[in-house]
Amino acid sequence: MTKRRWATLLPAFFLAATTYAEVPTDEIVVETIDVDVVSLDIFVTDAAGRPVAGLTGDDFEILENGARREISNFSEVREEVLPALRPTEGGTPTDRIDEQRSRKMIFLVDGETLHPFNRNRVFEEIRGLTGQLLRPGDQAMLAVWNDGLRVEVPFTSLISEFERQLVGLAKMNTGKSARSLRRRQAEDRVRSDLEMALDRDSTYTMKDAYKDSISIGHAYADEKRTELRARVTAINGLLSTLAGVSGKKAMVYIGEELSLRPGIEMFQYVNDTFQPHVTGGGDSVVMSHAESLAPPESLLIESVGRIANANGVTVYMLNPAASQNLTESMAESRGDRSASVGFLDSMSGISAFQSIAAATGGLAFLERSDVRQSFRSIERDFDTYYALGFRAAESSAPGERKLIVRTKRPGLEVRTRRNYYAKTPQDEMVDRVVANLFYETGAGELPIRLTTGKPQKAKRGTYSVTLEVKIPTEAITLIPNGEKMSGTFSVFVGVGDGKGGISNINRQRQAVNLTPTQLRALERNEFTFAMDLLMRRGENIVAVAVQDNISNLAGFQRARLDVR
Repeated sequence: MTKRRWATLLPAFFLAATTYAEVPTDEIVVETIDVDVVSLDIFVTDAAGRPVAGLTGDDFEILENGARREISNFSEVREEVLPALRPTEGGTPTDRIDEQRSRKMIFLVDGETLHPFNRNRVFEEIRGLTGQLLRPGDQAMLAVWNDGLRVEVPFTSLISEFERQLVGLAKMNTGKSARSLRRRQAEDRVRSDLEMALDRDSTYTMKDAYKDSISIGHAYADEKRTELRARVTAINGLLSTLAGVSGKKAMVYIGEELSLRPGIEMFQYVNDTFQPHVTGGGDSVVMSHAESLAPPESLLIESVGRIANANGVTVYMLNPAASQNLTESMAESRGDRSASVGFLDSMSGISAFQSIAAATGGLAFLERSDVRQSFRSIERDFDTYYALGFRAAESSAPGERKLIVRTKRPGLEVRTRRNYYAKTPQDEMVDRVVANLFYETGAGELPIRLTTGKPQKAKRGTYSVTLEVKIPTEAITLIPNGEKMSGTFSVFVGVGDGKGGISNINRQRQAVNLTPTQLRALERNEFTFAMDLLMRRGENIVAVAVQDNISNLAGFQRARLDVR
């Protein structure tokens, strides 16, 4: 186990495969195909960037993989007057909005890349605007990336709780200074190589010095690439927590760096440092373009858009850096860095921010000193948009499908996600279990219940807990299969720590084959499905889903366990 804890990448818990059910194990296969309605949030603006109201379904057209689709449902959402009641203090708001229109927001603050001044300013702005962004029934989560992912505030509808945590986080240490130090150290080594090559008494050639400096650049870029992958994994893990819930969903990513070409600024620094000293002759140096040395992590950056679109999440990317930090500005004033180094570094981040926002129908706010204005733009998106739905193409094959939404009126700009992911029923159950680890998502149609045994010490500091899932026999659909009545159900189980760490989601499929005599004996009884879970000491959350594989009805439950 590494020191970093990445949601959904390195499991914080492990599920043992010890299972039993009080039924025989023959299986009947029943195939079902559902044609789902795909819901889209559409943002329409005019040439001046103002929201456009008053459009109808006839003003839009939707293409799925190039084929035109008929709009099955349409509505215009306009929140011109904000509700008077806000969930600011203890208790649950009584005037709750419909779940389909409730809003889930994740604020992800990248503490490793934020300058302390910008970090404090951002927290202050968030603290002052959460009351405007959140309405009764809405929920918000605050997560921080700082040498790993931490969920500082799980999903809550209490603004006061959210804002209290922000006050404390304003004092946290960021990794910005360490990252700047590492960059300066690499630059110092590059200059040292050059100085050795310029020494007339040295046998160290300019060609060797340039080659070694490029190696320094590769080592620096490899570290940044590893950090980028960890950061993207954390982002995608948080996006997945919103998959199994309805309503409007968004993530606001706040950070100063998410590089499309990790390390490109160091390669450009090497070239700029050596360029004035490169000469022709036998010791000529062939310099490589920085772009060729730092290949783009396009697929990695694009994965954020794909995961967001698969889960119906709009992503807003905010870089609050009004200017470069003092240390970097001083370095440039000394002539240690050229303008081209800063330009390539900036463009690499801008490309990543814009790519993610555009793919999901969100917005990218780049080097915005006015954070408040950025949040007002997000608030406008939440309060003025069109909700469209269409029936997806009938296909048993899941996968990504491209979307194009446009208006028939000229001069209008449309923002929405560029694709969606057709999921299997199993994918959807996994989504619901992940979501249930972070907040209650509802019990569903099957009335299941959970019981847990006493934690028993296991190996390597873990504890074994027996989980039993009770399912009413009449809740499972059974159909004639020869002389028996048969059916199948699936049980999905996940474990989380409430702070962002979750296990892999374990799935067990169970067949039911009963004679008429057995069926009568089990009337008004329960099937019992059990498994042993390995957990770590402390508070744990267990989420369970049971799906009838014939009717596709499902039930959901969660339980909190204090493992000691």
